[in-house]
Formats: sequence, structure tokens, C-alpha cells
Amino acid sequence: MSQSNIPIYIDKGSYFVTTIIVTDENCLPRNLSNVIAKSYVKRTYNSLSFVEFDVIIDNPEQGEIRLEMDADKTSNLKYQRYVYDLIVEYDGIPERVIEGIVTVYPSVTS
Repeated sequence: MSQSNIPIYIDKGSYFVTTIIVTDENCLPRNLSNVIAKSYVKRTYNSLSFVEFDVIIDNPEQGEIRLEMDADKTSNLKYQRYVYDLIVEYDGIPERVIEGIVTVYPSVTS
């Protein structure tokens, strides 16, 4: 499976959504039928606390995963940088398919 480093930018207090296509080593969409996926945002890799993305597999045959976070969750994030990853479990074997930095920006106009 191809692992990517994708930065994410979140506006504090706003609904966030992004769609990611998980691909194989040939850059073809990976079939995500019957997989379990999860994604956390943490201050550092070693942090015990985290905020969880809602992970929705919209189109499993095309490797399409949607990461969402509602406005209540993004309101609780501080203006700073975090780390995240997306783990997909195939037949009980977890694989990190995406990782990167999450940057949270404060609202100027409230």
C-alpha cells in the first residue's frame, strides 16, 4: 500500500471534511470493502489524549475515505499544529495509509 504525507488545515469552530483516495503501490485505488478505519489527531505522536476524526468509507471499491470533524470538536482544538494518521485494518492487520500535520487556524470573525 502506498503511504502518503498529506497536510490538513482546519478552521477552529468550523465543520471540517476532506476526502482521501487510498491507493496501492501502483497508485491505483485500493478496495476498502470490509475494512475498519480510524484516524486520530494528537498534539504529539506520544500524546495519550486525542481527538478522533469521523471516518466514512463512501466508495470502498474506489478507495474513497472521508474524514470529518464537526464544529464542536474543532472548537475544542487549540490554535497550533498537531499530528494525525489514518489506519486501515485489512484482515486484522493495521496499516498506516496516510499521515501528516494538522494545522488549526483561529477564527478572525466570530
